[in-house]
Amino acid sequence: MRTLRCTPHSHAGTCRAAAAPPPQLYDHDDREEERQKERLATVVRNRDASAAARALDALRATAEGGDNLMPFVLDAVRAHVTEGEIMGALRENFGEYQDPAVF
Repeated sequence: MRTLRCTPHSHAGTCRAAAAPPPQLYDHDDREEERQKERLATVVRNRDASAAARALDALRATAEGGDNLMPFVLDAVRAHVTEGEIMGALRENFGEYQDPAVF
């Protein structure tokens, strides 16, 4: 909501809209990327590697067969498979979308 700023003895038309305060911008912490990479490496290092591999194999097989992928994606997540690994497995079968950019 904008407010009007008027002089004490203002006449019609002499009121001006008060300037809105500038928006507060996000302050990026450069160390956050490294912290996230370390957390991801810890998850990958501490997961059951064979369970993760089995979940990814099942996801790949399901993608080739055309069945519902969601239960297999959830199984992979429960096995601590990363989002990148899941997307990579799906990309192997489905490829990557390319915008035709036709005008």
